Amino acid sequence: MAKSTYMFRKRSRYNSRWLTWTLGFLFILLVWDMGRFSGALEEKARGVDFDSIPSVDLIAVLTGGQGRLKEAFRLLESGQGRVLLISGTSASLEDILQANGISNIPPPLMSRVILDPHSQGTFDNAKEIKSAVLSFDARSVLVVTSNYHMQRSLELIQDEFSKEPRVDTVLHAYPVNSPNFDPDYWFISATGWQIFVSEYFKSLGAKFLPQ
Repeated sequence: MAKSTYMFRKRSRYNSRWLTWTLGFLFILLVWDMGRFSGALEEKARGVDFDSIPSVDLIAVLTGGQGRLKEAFRLLESGQGRVLLISGTSASLEDILQANGISNIPPPLMSRVILDPHSQGTFDNAKEIKSAVLSFDARSVLVVTSNYHMQRSLELIQDEFSKEPRVDTVLHAYPVNSPNFDPDYWFISATGWQIFVSEYFKSLGAKFLPQ
């Protein structure tokens, strides 16, 4: 066997082994990080006692999931927030209330609702919440969104807050139960896995892709 052929095969085996080890390491790292995210997601997705929710300066509800708006208005009516921000809607307030079966909202409460028609996704929601915090000098925010969406939402909002030295605001989570995601048993259903994987890679993308 020619020496050059021998060296080529030896180099090929080395490169193949190096690639295998690298891919193996990356796979282990991915599994570990997914486990970390799973723990955080489950913790933030678990429901909270309505009576234990503190009064805040701003309630911020992220539209798009079942039951989010009803819970947000219930919180506002109960006096849990000074102002309600509905982030991510191009509809009028009247249309929003009608579409979600919400009625008998007193006019004084209606005047404390702000609409954000600009947000197209969670990253935009985080920006608009930061803007509202600055506008109302809010020192505390209650984030209302679906349980499976809470962890990623808080990550993005906290990241936005960290970019603005004037923001000194405490975040509180109010996860709304989703019929498609049980924080204790999501892993036994295909839908649960689909939601988890989607949330994980969206969270990963938010960290590494420029916005």
